[in-house]
Amino acid sequence: SASSKATTPKSPAPVAKGKGLSIGSKRRSESGSGVSSQQTQGAKVPAKDPKPKKVKKAASNTSTYYTLSFTITFPHANDRVYLSNCYPYTYSDLVGYCRRLITGHEEACAAKGQSQQADKAKAPQVPPHCLFVQSLCPTLSGNATPLLTITNLRRKDGVTIVPEEDLRRRPVVLLTARVHPGESNASYMIKGCADFLLSPTNIVAAQLRDQFVFKIIPMLNPDGVINGNHRCGLAGTDLNRGYHKPSRWRNPTIFYLKALVYHIKRIEGRSVLLYSDFHGHSRCHNSVI
Repeated sequence: SASSKATTPKSPAPVAKGKGLSIGSKRRSESGSGVSSQQTQGAKVPAKDPKPKKVKKAASNTSTYYTLSFTITFPHANDRVYLSNCYPYTYSDLVGYCRRLITGHEEACAAKGQSQQADKAKAPQVPPHCLFVQSLCPTLSGNATPLLTITNLRRKDGVTIVPEEDLRRRPVVLLTARVHPGESNASYMIKGCADFLLSPTNIVAAQLRDQFVFKIIPMLNPDGVINGNHRCGLAGTDLNRGYHKPSRWRNPTIFYLKALVYHIKRIEGRSVLLYSDFHGHSRCHNSVI
């Protein structure tokens, strides 16, 4: 958070216009405008520091440090303002999203018109008999790691059940995100994929559900997200660097992710056609493979 009384330095460093920062204003939220955050026209960041500061750690080891600086005009006086690199997406957001998906799927299977749940948020419309939500494993602090399985269990007539042999022949597409907690844009991307695959009217989505089994883990590092870490988990390690020999006790989500892949390939005898891990990058734009 930042105080709205902050001032601009008298002699700012040479800057270049970059992408906007997300601003969450408490006063804007309380004013009833319905918008608690907005995007700036462009944060100003150093284009390139010609002389970065060098700090000697030891006689033969030198590290370089860069400083990010920007200027901002606060929307209201005497306000509490939150700045972030991207719009936040919390663990509570994910849990609420999964609950709404479950509610919408149950209603579709029971052919109900209106939700009977106490949750005021409208349940999304999803096709019936295609979604299963479970937990991959508990995290170090005991939080569930949601795992979504999306595939059609009925034929196009909506009545005939797909034989188990046909289901086992469907290749698996594995999608994960938020192994780095600070990359909240990855959550919006993978949510968009899930929303598309669960579209009740999109013909392409229906064809994909008929041909593949989608395993989606929207948040591989729930503890890091909850505790406000940018890159590490609760144990202080980068989970994205622990795929070679993951520890069940230090990095349980990575350990059980690999166990899931092993079970799919070795136990069930199915193929993993694609594994895509969603990230947000500070320099690369669009999509990166």
